[in-house]
Amino acid sequence: MSVWATKRKFIISSSIFIPLIVVAVFLYITGREKPSCFDGLINQDERGVDCGGSCVAVCQNEAEDVAILWTRFLPVIDDVYSVVTLIENSNKSFEAKNVPYSFKLFDEEGVLIYERKGSAFFPAGSTFPIFEHALRTGERVPSRAVFSLRNTPFWEQREFEKIPIQIVSKNLDQENTPKLTAVIKNNSLKNLSQISFIAMLFDADGNLVNASKTVLSTLGREASDTIVFTWPEDFKNTVVRTEIVPVEYTAN
Repeated sequence: MSVWATKRKFIISSSIFIPLIVVAVFLYITGREKPSCFDGLINQDERGVDCGGSCVAVCQNEAEDVAILWTRFLPVIDDVYSVVTLIENSNKSFEAKNVPYSFKLFDEEGVLIYERKGSAFFPAGSTFPIFEHALRTGERVPSRAVFSLRNTPFWEQREFEKIPIQIVSKNLDQENTPKLTAVIKNNSLKNLSQISFIAMLFDADGNLVNASKTVLSTLGREASDTIVFTWPEDFKNTVVRTEIVPVEYTAN
């Protein structure tokens, strides 16, 4: 076979296989799944599997445990009680949604007499209450309340953001059945809805006297409204300080 014939055969073969190789490489590169925060791998700038770095999800070893500062049960009427706990989330840039929790009431012998399960939003860098009402214990009298988390919070990166709701004024009327009235204002340029407020009342020694919760359905941007908390019976201790905390809302 002549040299030219050999070269010609090589040129023809190259003209066929080189484009095929180029196409194969292109298909391999474009067909690969791009790195993401949901691919089950540690890639990009992640510090764990699909967490840390540019991912919204926070790696569990990067988050501090929340602190349960105190938990109280409060008599409402007859065999009905409320429970409230105060939580501190020291993670300045981490929040968690729908964190499952449990309130348990025990009698003086340590026997569980009631359990209430729920879920709550844990805002970044905040101290906030969680409240449950209408716990009926029948003939059994609670002696102790315990709050616990049922699962580890799924933390997401979010800078601390002050809730844009101002408590303009408050007035506690104890002449008949106790009633706490407050004027609140939305300081944001967004419409807010399903705004939950928890009121806590304290005596001169800083002890919790009672608590309650109310929900305002809507509050327009830069608008004001009035919220009311009521209790069916007089308090045993004199209230000298009131706190109203907006704990959850939706911005539209």
